[in-house]
Amino acid sequence: ILDQEPLRKGMEEGSEGRGLSSPIESINLEGISFFYPGEDKPALKDLNITIKKGEHIALVGESGAGKSTLASLLLGFFPPTEGTLLVNGKVLTEADMESWRGKIAWVPQDPALFQDTIAANIRLAQPEADPGAVAGAASAAHLAGFIASLPEGYETPIGEGGSRLSGGQAQRLALARAFLKDAPILLLDEPTSQLDPLVESQLADSTQELMRGCTTITIAHRLNTIYQADRILVLKDGSLVEEGSHQELIQKDGLYRELVQAYTGGVQKGGAVSTTQDELVAADPEIIRIKTSTDLIEPGSFDEPPDIQNQTSIFSRLLGFFRPHWGEVALSVLLGFLTIGSSVSLMGASAWLISTAALHPPLGTLQVAIVGVRFFGILRGVSRYAERLVSHNLTFKILTRIRVWFYKSLVPLAPARLMKYKSGDLLSRIISDIKILEDFYVRSLSPPLIAALVGLGTSIFLGYYRIEFALILIGSFTLSGLALPLLIRTLSRDPGIQLVKTRAQLVDNLVNFTQGLPDLIAFGGIEDRESKLERLNRDYNQAQLGLARISGLGGSLVAIIRDLAMWLILILAIPLVSAGQLPGALLATMGLMVLASFEAVV
Repeated sequence: ILDQEPLRKGMEEGSEGRGLSSPIESINLEGISFFYPGEDKPALKDLNITIKKGEHIALVGESGAGKSTLASLLLGFFPPTEGTLLVNGKVLTEADMESWRGKIAWVPQDPALFQDTIAANIRLAQPEADPGAVAGAASAAHLAGFIASLPEGYETPIGEGGSRLSGGQAQRLALARAFLKDAPILLLDEPTSQLDPLVESQLADSTQELMRGCTTITIAHRLNTIYQADRILVLKDGSLVEEGSHQELIQKDGLYRELVQAYTGGVQKGGAVSTTQDELVAADPEIIRIKTSTDLIEPGSFDEPPDIQNQTSIFSRLLGFFRPHWGEVALSVLLGFLTIGSSVSLMGASAWLISTAALHPPLGTLQVAIVGVRFFGILRGVSRYAERLVSHNLTFKILTRIRVWFYKSLVPLAPARLMKYKSGDLLSRIISDIKILEDFYVRSLSPPLIAALVGLGTSIFLGYYRIEFALILIGSFTLSGLALPLLIRTLSRDPGIQLVKTRAQLVDNLVNFTQGLPDLIAFGGIEDRESKLERLNRDYNQAQLGLARISGLGGSLVAIIRDLAMWLILILAIPLVSAGQLPGALLATMGLMVLASFEAVV
């Protein structure tokens, strides 16, 4: 994705382009054409349009005619492929785009709504606006009554993507942004398309007041909203095919007349086409929005996700997935024991062979050890492969069951019970938790059983010579396999919870940032969002670093305990060797066997 050539190359914010003088007297499109990358057919073709200060222009046309592309071009989302876009006689692509967008209040048909409060979403237009200005903008957009009915008022979270708002409420919030910005140019992408007739009529006067003295460009999807426009521009396949007022165009036998006929249901009263506002409004069937479960969510249901639940309960539930596979679990444990047991035996036999060979004994004395080294070396490789094959095959079977169970369990919870989770967070949790479960089944169930068997076997061998040796190994295994993991778990609990919360915030803001880029660019909110992302990324990195330090501490302590156990056994064994109570070759054998046995703990 990042290797692609940006369409906005040369139009980046913060460039050294010229600022645009105020007021904006004219906008001129001269021979404008635009091709989307990889497309042979132009989205806009040879447009020549002049928009004067204070003029109300309406863009109409069938779907795909180029209306939204033209709006994106005016917002500076990309430059024209051909032609020149002039503002006050200056080439727009050479101007400071941030300064240009600061003069435009954009009301998209599908506004980006962020997982934040109502006030914060309105303030996208003016981040420094005081509460009074925000309340005034909401009142002008006829949103204040709804906000007053909420327990938290303007500080009420609106949910992901504005899920707690109806379509009409979301559009009124977008209008409130435009009222708050109070810019000289209005770009309205059918701002009342999702409003019911009563609210639309209430907003009519406010919208007219907002448009007064402004240059207004309206993208019309419902024809009853454009009859008052000074000029109507009719687009077809990216070309301007008609231009004029409503009354002028309706008298022509052209595309605009066809659109009106299709909109009003055809010819009426002796062949006349509906031309009045009342007739157009009457012909517009309103779609009643049925309440979904998200509308029925009680206030307060957007609390933070609960902390990690009782581990015993979760552990027992996870073990439940093993019930059909206990035979494979036992086989995996047996193969794991053979693998590490072979490694311990190989190290012990090798150490004894080398130590004894240094004394130049008869060759026959070494034959058993030589065969043992070969046998345990081969057995370790074979059993390691078999253990990995069985354990991973078992893990994938269990993960398949978990995924099926998870998705079946998730369906009844959607959407109401999942409102507390953001989609980006939910996705990251699913992915990371499945990975954690994979590690759990591969590394957290069989290894303790294998460690117990290896520790027991090695302790029996050491105890044969001296019970103190066995006690030292058992004590060190207990510290490394039980006490130390409990300590690490205690130390990592709070940082782990913080990591999950920070990751959720980071992923959510990344999703919001990506999905809301057009609105953020249009309202100049990129810098604030980037700063927030940088802060969250630093917090996430710090949380990861904290857990990495704790993990490193655990690994270091295991190594210290392992080496300490070896040295304690050697310290006790050396006097016994000097006294002739132990063969000298056993020193290296016991030391290396102790070190090798800790493979089961690490």
